[in-house]
Amino acid sequence: MHLSLSLLGKFQAVLDGEPLPESRSKKIEALLIYLVMERQQAHRRESLVGLFFPDMTDEDARTNLRQTLRRLSKTLQSETTTPSFLRQQRESLQFNVESDYHLDVAEFETLIAGCAQHRPQANQLCADCIRQFQQAVMLYTGPFLDDFFLEDCPAFENWLQLQRTRLEYRAHALVEALSSYHERRGEYALAVFYARRRLEMNPWSEEATRQVMRLLAYQGQRNVALAHYNAFRDLIHRELGVELMPETAVLRDQIALVGEKRPHNLTLPDTSFIGRAEELAQIHQHLINAQRKLLTLIGMGGIGKTRLALEAAHDAAAQFIGPFMHGIFFVPLAPITDVDGPTSIITAIADAIGLTFSGSQTPQQQLLTYLQQKTLLLILDNFEHLVVPGRELVQNIMQQAPTVQLLLTSRERLHLDGEWVLDIGGLSVPPNADDMSSLDMYQAVQLFTERARRVDARFSLDTRNPRERAAVVKVCQLVQGMPLAIELATAWVHVLTCQEIAQEIARNLDLLASNMYDLPTRHRSIRAVFDHSWQLLPETEQQTLAQLAIFRGGFDRHAAAIVAGASLSHLAALLDKSFLHRTQDNTFSMRYDFQEVLRQYAIAHLTEQDLRALRHRHAAYYTQFLADHTAILPGINQQQALADVRQEIENCRAAWQWAVQQGQSDWLQAAFVGLATYYEMRNWFQEGSDTFMGAYEYLLQLWGERPTERQRSILLAQLQAWAGWFSFHLGQFAESAEILHASLEQLQCWQADAESVFTLNYLGAVIRYLGDVDTAVTHLNTALTIARQNNDQFGTSVALNNLGLIASQQTEYEQARTLCQESLTIKRAIGDRWGTAISLTYLGRIAQATGEHQKAHEYFQESLTISESVGDRRWQAFALRNLGNAAHALGQDDNARRYYEQSLAIFRTIGNQAEAERTLIRWRELQPPPEPTNGINP
Repeated sequence: MHLSLSLLGKFQAVLDGEPLPESRSKKIEALLIYLVMERQQAHRRESLVGLFFPDMTDEDARTNLRQTLRRLSKTLQSETTTPSFLRQQRESLQFNVESDYHLDVAEFETLIAGCAQHRPQANQLCADCIRQFQQAVMLYTGPFLDDFFLEDCPAFENWLQLQRTRLEYRAHALVEALSSYHERRGEYALAVFYARRRLEMNPWSEEATRQVMRLLAYQGQRNVALAHYNAFRDLIHRELGVELMPETAVLRDQIALVGEKRPHNLTLPDTSFIGRAEELAQIHQHLINAQRKLLTLIGMGGIGKTRLALEAAHDAAAQFIGPFMHGIFFVPLAPITDVDGPTSIITAIADAIGLTFSGSQTPQQQLLTYLQQKTLLLILDNFEHLVVPGRELVQNIMQQAPTVQLLLTSRERLHLDGEWVLDIGGLSVPPNADDMSSLDMYQAVQLFTERARRVDARFSLDTRNPRERAAVVKVCQLVQGMPLAIELATAWVHVLTCQEIAQEIARNLDLLASNMYDLPTRHRSIRAVFDHSWQLLPETEQQTLAQLAIFRGGFDRHAAAIVAGASLSHLAALLDKSFLHRTQDNTFSMRYDFQEVLRQYAIAHLTEQDLRALRHRHAAYYTQFLADHTAILPGINQQQALADVRQEIENCRAAWQWAVQQGQSDWLQAAFVGLATYYEMRNWFQEGSDTFMGAYEYLLQLWGERPTERQRSILLAQLQAWAGWFSFHLGQFAESAEILHASLEQLQCWQADAESVFTLNYLGAVIRYLGDVDTAVTHLNTALTIARQNNDQFGTSVALNNLGLIASQQTEYEQARTLCQESLTIKRAIGDRWGTAISLTYLGRIAQATGEHQKAHEYFQESLTISESVGDRRWQAFALRNLGNAAHALGQDDNARRYYEQSLAIFRTIGNQAEAERTLIRWRELQPPPEPTNGINP
């Protein structure tokens, strides 16, 4: 006979297809349930007596157990069933696992166990495991023995509750894994089904509620998602009397504002977007499919890949296209060279998404950790020259950030598994000029007409004679509908007729097509347009254009004049002819830039000698730019100085690299403090370490192990010291101390006392961190003495701060306060707002340690105000957490929670997970335990 037992949900027992008759005693059912659940072992009768008859005498209990067992055996027809369902011994009892039975709990657990090795991440589940998980969820029709209760048997009830909780936890994990798996795959309908199952199992789960809201929003059901939020909020408030977590309310606001304020950094283009409806539709289809992690738009330079990607991104931001809850971010990569390696790509991405690096993890690890928590779209533009150094980074993002999608523009594919490629050709072109009435149907003609009107407002195809209209078609055909080529061609409509433009392009195009076989096919048409446009320029403008191509990431008119000898009239002429485009810089002054393929084309016209001289002038200008900002960065115009350097960072990188390669010690001496200070203030520690250690090692090889010139030796030691300080920020503490110590030995060898202040200060800071306080104090006192002798106020303030920190840790609070207060006074005097915020933080912690919590609050509030003004998100978060600590000490727990929540939000935004966890712990400590309602303890 076959016994089928269903314990998940309501108790059901079926013997050979017939339900077992209802028993007058729940204990018969309870005994069967217990034996089958604990079937792997025999149970002593005395233990069963204590489980089911705890309040009876031993004799009565044993009698009742025998009677219950006899009735159970009769119900199961054990005497006539072979093998019997029960194994009965004189002193023990066991369910027979060799009998013919089925237990839903056993099947449930077997299905789960078979996939245990695939469980670390839901998106790694294989297809077989998904099927098994789905079967297991179907088996789980409700809590274990739902509504089953045995009076006056507390031991059994405890066992029952333990099993119920254990299986409920496993079921919950199943539906969570399935909902996450389907969400990652873009299978939102299935994901919603399992997310709702999560809520059925735990109606008070905010995490499940957020998932349901998110999934509904992904499917465009924003109103349903918002209604779900409202219903859940009312339920929690009514049943539990608590408010929702901040994350839930934030998600609600994000969904409500989708289409209006979806996070992005997309700029509005100056010109209208024409055509590409089919390509846009294809991109949209990719974006709504979360399984397609990487879409690469490939095509020749000037074909319009960037413009198309931006238009698709604007559509995704304005509509609910794709599941990009955390935003859409455009990352321009054209200014980065392949020798910069992946670090600069990582920095560019971090800058676009607002991630600040901090802590000991590498920037790549921090970026990947940050992206793991985000659902967003990254647009990596002009990737073709970074395919080799950047391919692994893209692959890591695809593998480790499952809810991030990548849209790349490139001239070549990355050849990665999982890459989707969309080949972008030219705009639609008329096959011939016979049917003049239908010309406006073709995108290339539409673009030609619209751009021509920007140059000459009177331009119209309707007023042109047939030959001119045919010439427009010819131009579009010659350039194969390439947008950039068309725009360059239309720049001449106020000088040449359309026929003349077509004739010039045709001659050059035929020449390239017939003779220049070593030129890649994808470049032939655009080079023909460039050649034509180049030849029509006066020689002075040709020379200016080639010289301007040295800039990376744009330039202003002053740099153009000094480096490239470009006058304002030259810039105006090149703007008129579409060789340059203009933007506003951070002071709303005019700034100029190139289309990248045009920049490459233009610079190729320089001779090697001219190019070398141009690089020399460029490096001289931007190393001086850094030198000029060395004094400003720690001063009263700190915020503007940071913005200035950020705007020119690509030029600064190129200038620094050239100066290192040429061994220009004077330039490097002038520039290194400004560049290093910028890296430190932006928390770009990995790039700082790579840049300064790379320069040190290259120059050491160039100049020899022991340069005989004092200036060179001191410069090497200073570069080494900054590399050591950056290493400390990266968590390489022992290596940092070793590097800084080597730097100090070299400086002392040359008796470079004034130059050694930085090294002494930060070697002291590192050694203090490593626990050698006495040596640290010696170095810091030496730094303080030398700094005061040389009127080095910045070095003095740093030494005082570090000595104050040591005194505070040794509970010498009055001495600590005196030292940090003097440091603060100096920093205020020199206008170092960034440093002022740090000194205020130290003083606030000292005040807290001495019980002056209101004073601490004031210090932390001022530190927060300054951090906000200089745009340092990391120190903003620290200040907010410190304010939370102070508020808690003052008994203002509501304010403390608010500060912690704001700090937590910033740490999560900038990707500092370690500090976010520390803040979350403090926030949780202030949460009052809610009173259980209806037996529920949330």
